[in-house]
Amino acid sequence: MGGNVAGKVLVGAAALLLVLNMLYSRRSAMPRSAAQVSTTSSPIEEQPMGGAAQAIVERDRKIAELERQVVSLKQGSAAAATLVLPASPESGHVAVALPPPPPLAIEFVPESERVTVPPGETLPESLRMARKGSDLFISFSSSSMAPFLLNWIANLRRSGVTKLLVGALDPKMEEICRQNGIDVLPIEGSSIATRGAANLRFDYGAYKRMAALKVTFYRRILAMGFNIWACDADTGWMADPAPFIKEYPMEHVDLLTTTDCIDVEGDVRGGCWHVDHNTGLVYMRSRPILLEFLDAWKLKIQTTRDIMVRDQAALNLLLRENFRSKTWTAPPDPEGGTAVRPIYLAWNDKLKIARLPLRYFANGHTYFVQRLYQKADHPPPFVVHMTYQYGDDSKFPFGKRQRMREGRVWQVDPPSYFSAGKYLAIAPEGAALPIDYLPGNITTGQAADRFNLEEGQLRPVLRDALALAIALNRTLVLPRMLCYCDNIWKEMKHCRVGGAFGMTLPFDCPADHILNLPRWFSPDMPIEFREAGFLSDPRLSPAIKSSWARVKTPPMTANEAKTMLQPYANTAVLELAVGKDRFCGFEDSSKASLFEALAPALVPYQRHFCYEDGFKVGCRDRDCIPFYSPCCHGQPGRSFPCKYLVAPPKFYARADSPPDFCRNRASAGGVVAVDLPKSYPDLSPNPRSRQFHAVQDEFRKGFKRAAAPLPSHT
Repeated sequence: MGGNVAGKVLVGAAALLLVLNMLYSRRSAMPRSAAQVSTTSSPIEEQPMGGAAQAIVERDRKIAELERQVVSLKQGSAAAATLVLPASPESGHVAVALPPPPPLAIEFVPESERVTVPPGETLPESLRMARKGSDLFISFSSSSMAPFLLNWIANLRRSGVTKLLVGALDPKMEEICRQNGIDVLPIEGSSIATRGAANLRFDYGAYKRMAALKVTFYRRILAMGFNIWACDADTGWMADPAPFIKEYPMEHVDLLTTTDCIDVEGDVRGGCWHVDHNTGLVYMRSRPILLEFLDAWKLKIQTTRDIMVRDQAALNLLLRENFRSKTWTAPPDPEGGTAVRPIYLAWNDKLKIARLPLRYFANGHTYFVQRLYQKADHPPPFVVHMTYQYGDDSKFPFGKRQRMREGRVWQVDPPSYFSAGKYLAIAPEGAALPIDYLPGNITTGQAADRFNLEEGQLRPVLRDALALAIALNRTLVLPRMLCYCDNIWKEMKHCRVGGAFGMTLPFDCPADHILNLPRWFSPDMPIEFREAGFLSDPRLSPAIKSSWARVKTPPMTANEAKTMLQPYANTAVLELAVGKDRFCGFEDSSKASLFEALAPALVPYQRHFCYEDGFKVGCRDRDCIPFYSPCCHGQPGRSFPCKYLVAPPKFYARADSPPDFCRNRASAGGVVAVDLPKSYPDLSPNPRSRQFHAVQDEFRKGFKRAAAPLPSHT
């Protein structure tokens, strides 16, 4: 893909140079004006010029300007094809591959219509000639989170977005951007230079200081005349959202926000105004009222002593000042459109705001847990924000990265991630029990029982798959993992959380719902692993897809597995038809000791099922549990009860003391090849992703204006 795009860029540049040459030829053939043939010794700029002469000078200036843009375009297309990131345990790889920037639409913008760049401002040259009111995608990062920032860029480039800017929080991040042709502005970050965690979210004081820095950065860019998409780096873009932003009456809105709402139907009906705004993804227009609001926003962060009042809490406090759900009526659309979203007045009725619709701007719950975008009646989203997830620690956001891999919006793994290696997998039907779809009125206790039944299948499968992958020195593809209950930090009803009572149970678990992810990424892991949907990913190499075998095996020790599966030693994907109770131990004592230490740390997981089923909640009766009561502990009637996960399976590491299911393995037969199914389940939460499919959006229906052409995907 990268080569094709870069080629298109250079072809476009060559075409533009051809046009310039034609202009030069025409200029040389034109009769010269009186000003041009004058023999006076006065400087040209002091001579009076006629209209024709002035037009020629203006044309020459434009030609020179366009030539400079072509040179810049050529340099940019050559500079940013592959980004090299310094090796680290967190990044996991020495290099990350990014697509080059998409072709730029070259437009001459008169100086009076360009963004206003203050003296001394170091705005990259490629953005200085942008038209006022242009949309600019911005994010910020320290070098410790560089993989996420680079991934943010990669997704936007794949989506055809050309105007991007990074706010670098430290010199190392700025250097990474400059070395790789990424537009960057430094953010003075000395206030967060000394902190207690690489992942800033785990240092509350530094995170609060960073919140003020990012709001200052937003204002700095808005004041130049850009409209901005202010994004956290853990947003995964799949398409340019411009078609929605340009629809009536969104052009009148000052500020559009995402929310933590998980009720899609409620969002359609009313916008979920009872739920907080989320500052991880916000659209802001360059207007005086917005600059005034950002000044107040920064001040609220800095003057509120509560360490938890950072950018998001401060924004919510401001927007709820005298908020009365008062709508603002836009002028009629001259082209006959109906409003795609209502507009409200906020911040003491001074600010026009709207909510970005949940159907198109997904969060971690709607995308990975409710999996709404698997359904035919839900359009694929423009973007997903990694909220409602677990699995991060102070060193690195392992959970967020794993979610992005599962959601196919992690674009910066090297090509070898999908094209090299040998894999051990478990057939989906061999990993999970037959699916039982739970009714909407099931109690949390009943659903927890079915969850635990699945646990009795999953954990032994995971245990044995891990052992066999180590024995065979293959990369483990995580087995299919079904969740019969949501995993949330509060009480549930029907094993679902409020706002998502209509979600389907079971769903394919995100790995952070069911694995201790930081431990899986520890340096002592002897093998690599891949996400559960890896084998159905469209980026998977054809060479791997064509070298795939499914086999049924008896229980085996490590050496027996090597011998019995020797005919498949060169097969890229070795898939076991049966995954439970397949491993009988290592003959090698060092590997046995390794597995004895490793398996109990990787396979088990702890969680509870907190429930409100059968109780009255939030009323004044004596037998009523108050809102916000604790889970699993506390005074009866003043806390929510819990059920718990079943105990993990036993672990068998040594071949000289095998488990009972291995006692008669000699009579169980040998390895039998099994036909692969004609269709393989796609475990992606978004199988119709805009990255791989053209989409005609429903909000286009009924509009008289012509829809923008659908992008082509390569």
